[in-house]
Amino acid sequence: MDARSSETDLGPFDPHETRPHVGHGNTVAAWTAVTIIIVGCLVGALAFPLKAPWLFWTACAIAVIGLGVGKVLSMAGYGALPKYTEQAPTRTHAEGPSWSEHDR
Repeated sequence: MDARSSETDLGPFDPHETRPHVGHGNTVAAWTAVTIIIVGCLVGALAFPLKAPWLFWTACAIAVIGLGVGKVLSMAGYGALPKYTEQAPTRTHAEGPSWSEHDR
């Protein structure tokens, strides 16, 4: 029996496996989007007692804008996983050729 294994079968879960921490949404994009959406909800909540349908629809627009702002910030690299801004590393002329180019 391995020192890492336990008496109970955990299936595919390995408690000793390390994975990168993605931040659970604690990013500029997430906080900004949620803040704007909450403001939209508060404005919408005010629209009901004031009996102002135009204010309700303005609140809906604010919430949709919050979603868009969050997506744009995420695409700009301010999200948990900046997939849109990462590029494969490339060699510069100063670094010299890679091994595959060197063997040619």
